[in-house]
Amino acid sequence: MLNGLYTVARGMIAFKRENDVLANNLANVNTTGFKSEQVVYQSFPEILMSRLDESGEHFIGSKGTGSKVVETFTNFQQGHLQKTDNPLDLAIEGPGFFVVQTPWGIAYTRSGHFTLNQFGQLVTEDGYPVLGENGPIETFGKPIAVGEDGIIEIDGVQSDRIRLVDFADLQQLEKVGKNLYRAGGGIRETRAEGLVRQGYLEGSNVNVILGMTQLITATRLYEVSQKMIQSQDETLSKAVNDVGRTNG
Repeated sequence: MLNGLYTVARGMIAFKRENDVLANNLANVNTTGFKSEQVVYQSFPEILMSRLDESGEHFIGSKGTGSKVVETFTNFQQGHLQKTDNPLDLAIEGPGFFVVQTPWGIAYTRSGHFTLNQFGQLVTEDGYPVLGENGPIETFGKPIAVGEDGIIEIDGVQSDRIRLVDFADLQQLEKVGKNLYRAGGGIRETRAEGLVRQGYLEGSNVNVILGMTQLITATRLYEVSQKMIQSQDETLSKAVNDVGRTNG
C-alpha cells in the first residue's frame, strides 16, 4: 500500500513539473524568438513479483514504481517570420544565433528585436550589445543596411558583419531567461548557415492549440493522482481503525 502512495506521489511531482513547463510556453507565445520546451520522462525500475506456495516460487509479473522528469527538451524549430519594416529588427532564416555580450559573458539569441543605446551601439531589449566580427556593432547614429550575409553598410560603406554562429548539439545550450542561451559542456561554435532578414522578427514557435491540449492533459493527470492518494489514504485509515478492531 505504501509503495502505491510513493508511486503516485512521484507521478504528481512529474506532472507538476510538466505543468510548469507547458504554462511557461503558453505565457511566452508572443515572445520574439522564444523556443518551446517539453519534459522528458524516465521510469523507475520495475519490481518483479512472485508468490510462494507448497510447490515453490511462481512468477506473477512486474509492477511499475513510477516515473520522473530527467530533463527539459528545447524545440529549436524556427518560428514564423513577421514583417515589421523596422530596420533595427533582424531575423535569422535557417539555423544560427546572434551573439551578444552580457555581464556574465557571451550569450546567444534568436530574438532580433534590437534597438540603439546612448552610444549608438546595436543592443538587445535588455541592453546587451550585439556583436559583429569586430566587436560591438556601432551605427554612429546613422541608418544601417544589413544584407542576407550579415554584412552591415552605413552610408553605402561596409562597416562590419553580424556574427552568426551555430552548434552541433543545440541541446547542450543552457537557457538563460526567456530567449538567451549560454554554451555549456564545452561545446564549440560552428559557422551558421542561416540568412539575415532585415525588417523582420522571428515569432515564438509555440503551438497554442497543442500546448493547451497538453496542459489540460497534465492537469487532469495531476488531479487523478490526487484522488488516487486520497483513496489509498482512506483504505489505510480503514485498515488501521477497523480491520484491527476486536470485539470485547
